[in-house]
Amino acid sequence: MKLGRKKGFYVPREMKEAFELYLETGNRAKVAEELSISEMTLYRWAKRDNWKQKLTEFNQKWMDSISEDIIRRKKEELFFKNPG
Repeated sequence: MKLGRKKGFYVPREMKEAFELYLETGNRAKVAEELSISEMTLYRWAKRDNWKQKLTEFNQKWMDSISEDIIRRKKEELFFKNPG
């Protein structure tokens, strides 16, 4: 998806979309190619906004939520198999 913009001019919407794609892919090169933005621009955005740390935090929250969901399902499974 190419974003309509003047060369070298970016708006917060583009930065947000780039970050969201980074969350999905974890790869700046892929994001740069997808959005037709230079890798250097993405590197600067990522460094300034600490994308790597945000990705780590996102992944941890995602794993925690999956773990909580699995525990909840197992408890329900045990309860309904052995209702007491």
